[in-house]
Amino acid sequence: MSSHAENNEEKRTIPALPRLAGNQRAMAGLLAFSFVVMAYVAIASNFLRPPRHATPPPTSVQTTDDAGHIGQLMQQVAKDPQNLKLMTHLVEALIQAQNWEAAATFAERASLLDVSDPYPHYLQGVIAHNQGKTKEAAAFLQKSLDLKDAAAARYSLGVLYAYFLDDPAKGRAHFAAGLAAADLTPELEKSLREELRKAEGAPPAQAEPGAAADASKTPASVPGSPQSGAKTPPISPQLAKQIAATEKELLQKPKSAALWTHLGNLYFDTGQPVKAIAAYERSLSIAPGNPDVLTDLGIMYREIRDFQKSLESFDKAIAADPGHQNALFNKGVVLLNDLNRTSDCIAAWQALVKLNPGALAPNGRPVTELLRQLK
Repeated sequence: MSSHAENNEEKRTIPALPRLAGNQRAMAGLLAFSFVVMAYVAIASNFLRPPRHATPPPTSVQTTDDAGHIGQLMQQVAKDPQNLKLMTHLVEALIQAQNWEAAATFAERASLLDVSDPYPHYLQGVIAHNQGKTKEAAAFLQKSLDLKDAAAARYSLGVLYAYFLDDPAKGRAHFAAGLAAADLTPELEKSLREELRKAEGAPPAQAEPGAAADASKTPASVPGSPQSGAKTPPISPQLAKQIAATEKELLQKPKSAALWTHLGNLYFDTGQPVKAIAAYERSLSIAPGNPDVLTDLGIMYREIRDFQKSLESFDKAIAADPGHQNALFNKGVVLLNDLNRTSDCIAAWQALVKLNPGALAPNGRPVTELLRQLK
């Protein structure tokens, strides 16, 4: 049983690092924001619905204008290789074009032009993160902070520790320190506090394979339950391109709930529940109460074994749309398989059958038959 939907828009305005020109200030904001786009990998997910691909919103791709701009900057840098401003502009353009190798090369050169400037190290952190070098990314961001404390760098480093380096305590420490930074803005303060709130209520670390609850112990074997320790399937090149294009589009349109939902759907369908949760939550922060998004959010919370938040998401979906059959069925599965609340499961599925007497489980079994087994 499934749900994929669309919606509307919000933006995190990240403050500049010190001594940045206006354009660099805006870029610093987008780069810090990009950590959140990518920040939120666990087990494969086909729980209670087959993958469904909604028609994707239009996305940006690199154009010949982008390539021409980069070519011009390279020519200028070749003529004036000691110009730090030109060098960082080139790095920014290469980052936007997702040319990570070239960006890393020129970012390193920029960091040597002025060893007291934190911004090149910040750029190196962004690049390393996108290359999958998370520990190196954290080290570069720490170098930036060692030169000058800045809320944007604290925010980005907090995201790395909280979501990638399995050190939520250190992530919280950076989020908290960001609140004391001299360059803190109201917008970034809101984002930092939101991350602290999530950290305080975050689910426990995912159990080792085999440590999860055994769904076979429940009275009925409800189809679609995720397997503990399942491996994430390889992502097809086509889906990988869609994900990259959507992430890039969100850097330009961070207020688009439809784009956040689409990104969440892509993460859902490629077995990346933690990232899907982050994307769905961003969508709901812009356009609250979408029952389809809430239902998919609940499915993803179940994938990371945060059953209470999963149940809360389904309840919110049902509150928004009392006739939402997917939410009712999924709620019953969590109540039955994960929380051992059989009577509450029966109540949820009875409400479903009242709405649709012919309701079917994902394997085609009538829900009425499942109810008979439980009674």
